[in-house]
Amino acid sequence: MPTYRTTISFRDARGQIGKSGFYSSAATLILARASAAAAVPALQALSNAAPNTVSGPAATPPAAIAYGAAAVYQNAEDHAALTFEDVIGSLHRVRIPAPLAAIFLADGETVNSANPLVIAAVAAMTDGVTSGKNTSPFTTFRGGQLIRGRFIRRFNVLTLDPALAGPGL
Repeated sequence: MPTYRTTISFRDARGQIGKSGFYSSAATLILARASAAAAVPALQALSNAAPNTVSGPAATPPAAIAYGAAAVYQNAEDHAALTFEDVIGSLHRVRIPAPLAAIFLADGETVNSANPLVIAAVAAMTDGVTSGKNTSPFTTFRGGQLIRGRFIRRFNVLTLDPALAGPGL
C-alpha cells in the first residue's frame, strides 16, 4: 500500500519556522488526502504558532505571513512530542512546535490526554496515519511530553527580535 508524506510548517511568535510531519497510508491518493485533511487541522489546533504551509496530500497554497501567539510556549524550539504505537508495537513521535500551554497537565511537562484538543488530534492520527513508509498505522496514543530544543539563531527579514518588538536584523 502506498504512503504519502504530509509536512506542516508553523511560524512562531518570533517568525521562526517549526515543522511537523506524518505519512498517510491508503490505497488511493483520495483516501490519503482525506486522512491527512483530518489530521492537519487537529495538529494545528495544538500549537501557538500560526499555520504557514502544508505540503503533501493535504497541500495548501502559501498564505500571508502571520506570526504565532506570544504565549507560554511561544517558540518553535519547544515541542509537544505525542507518542503513538503502531500495529506492530513500534513507538513513534509526532512533534508539535510551540504547543499550547492548555494541552499540558499542571506540571507543564506532561500532555493531558483528557484535553479535548488532544482527544481530537489522537482521533485524527489513529485514522490511517503512519510515521514512515512501513505502512503500519497508529493504533494507540501512549502519552506526550514537552521537549525543549536548542535556540534557533537564524535571522532574516521576517524574524522578530527576542522581545518581539521589531525585526531581528
